[in-house]
Amino acid sequence: MGKYTQLDDPRVDAYIDERLKTIVDSFVQGAPGIRSILLTGSYGRGEGSAIVTATGVTLLRDFDLVLLFHR
Repeated sequence: MGKYTQLDDPRVDAYIDERLKTIVDSFVQGAPGIRSILLTGSYGRGEGSAIVTATGVTLLRDFDLVLLFHR
């Protein structure tokens, strides 16, 4: 079992890690008051959906994120 899906394929975890890093970096640059970013929903529970083909990984769900800000 992978970190984000039921698939035991390191390519899927690496692909999702890369996408999440891009999203998190964008949020942090655009909103410096962010304290935490939580991944919820299907990928946060390890139940996300993805398809692996010879050409790469395709995600079948979106990311559900919760942003917490400093007061």
